[in-house]
Amino acid sequence: MMAQNDLVVAGIDVAKDKVDVCIRSLSQRQAFPSTPEGRRALIRWLRKQKVGKAAMEAFRRL
Repeated sequence: MMAQNDLVVAGIDVAKDKVDVCIRSLSQRQAFPSTPEGRRALIRWLRKQKVGKAAMEAFRRL
């Protein structure tokens, strides 16, 4: 179990059809569809895992 003051960080990989999320410190991994429902589920999941920060790659349109 982590100490109460440890920051939980999620890494997010955004693709066209889905979003992959990983929290290494908790050994958690999850995928969500790139839909409004999927985004709501992602937010619920991040809150449940008590994520304090999330990082993702910069978006660049080609």
